[in-house]
Amino acid sequence: MNTFSKMCFTARLAGAGLYFFSLCWFTMSNSAAPGDDRPDLTGRILNQEGVPIHNATIFIYTAGPKVGTANLCPSCYPDCRKKAETDSEGSFKVASLDTRLIFRLLIVAKGYEALFISKVDPALGPRQITIKRYDSASARFKSHIAGIVLDASGRPVSGAVLDLQGVSRGSGGFWGNVEKESDAVAVTDQKGRFVLHCNEGITSLHAIVEARGLAKRWVNLVPGSDALVLMEEGATITGRLVLNDHSVKNAVVGLITREHEAGKCLSGFETTTDPRGTFTVLNVPSGRDFACFARMDSLPENSTLPIKSFKTTANGGNVALGDLPLAKGYRVAGRISLTDGKAIPPLTRLLLGREDAQDTLEAILTPDGRFKFKSIPSEGFSLSLRIKGYKLSKTNPNLDWVNGVLVGQINQDISDLLIVLEPGEWDYGKEENSAPPGTKLQPRDQPLRSSELFI
Repeated sequence: MNTFSKMCFTARLAGAGLYFFSLCWFTMSNSAAPGDDRPDLTGRILNQEGVPIHNATIFIYTAGPKVGTANLCPSCYPDCRKKAETDSEGSFKVASLDTRLIFRLLIVAKGYEALFISKVDPALGPRQITIKRYDSASARFKSHIAGIVLDASGRPVSGAVLDLQGVSRGSGGFWGNVEKESDAVAVTDQKGRFVLHCNEGITSLHAIVEARGLAKRWVNLVPGSDALVLMEEGATITGRLVLNDHSVKNAVVGLITREHEAGKCLSGFETTTDPRGTFTVLNVPSGRDFACFARMDSLPENSTLPIKSFKTTANGGNVALGDLPLAKGYRVAGRISLTDGKAIPPLTRLLLGREDAQDTLEAILTPDGRFKFKSIPSEGFSLSLRIKGYKLSKTNPNLDWVNGVLVGQINQDISDLLIVLEPGEWDYGKEENSAPPGTKLQPRDQPLRSSELFI
């Protein structure tokens, strides 16, 4: 299999395949505090002559906090799933965005160059954006892929989105940040056609294809050849959340494939339980092993949903998971300490992410470095934070020497977890070589415990 470098922060090797780094596919579950206003991003898209552009697509491509440090990868915030299309007047609206974030937009329109716009704050009011016509004679990319997307009946799929995730160049390549090597996104026209441009020497592009009412899928595209992408309806998944024989309403339920390998992992299937506690997820890819979970912060306090594994049926089939009872959740509390004794920077965030579900919790550290989480299931987790000029100390027993985070199992309440950071920057690909002989480089199966350095 091809060797790829990093996706968002990095990637991890596990078993025989290359896997996404855990934090890259976890999405933030507490994206806005209760009661916060969530402004709409509005504006108009025009060409260089001031003519409105109809059917341009506006993607929330990446995001980051306005204040403080970011743990989550820039494309992993829930708002980064949102998009909008312009009307006949070139106007658009992306509804209900997180007030704590600032956004990077991607504008795509047929016959025009894709445009990235950084540092967009919806609270500042409407944006007027001008895009340039695509000039093939001066194109930045020299190779292209032309293709068509069809549904199971052979009808063209209009408005399908091809989101480029990775590129291959011979036996190597990388995941994420593909815009220097290829178009980042393509959208099919009314006849289901699309064109992607890329640099010379690229041997394949790896994309996720999504379309309304159809199951998302991965495709590998080869420059210089035409591509035929067939989409299917997928399966329907149903179930019900219960706690002490009572229905659990307004819980966020999600699905993710059990395969987390780059090029195979599919996620982002979410819904909310109704007053009877029931949920339905449509258009889930058929014939795949999935995990069903509920977001930790959407459940009643001190409760959690153990992961439910299942396999989707053939295309068009149904999977009834039945009643899914909630279990007791655990609490995790502790503090962050710097070996040089300096204070923790304000608004430093600690991210707690589930290893087998697309779910995280975030804690903002107190001035003395303390944090706490609650409603934690008995599973494997990763813990990560960023403080400029510091890295996790090698005295932390749960250190993941490959990715520079902490990993381990939580199966009880933890009240005094000490996490130690030391001056320096994590050197991906090299730190693992400095591990003492016999050290387990990724101790995911070990209980989470405190650093052995007490200061």
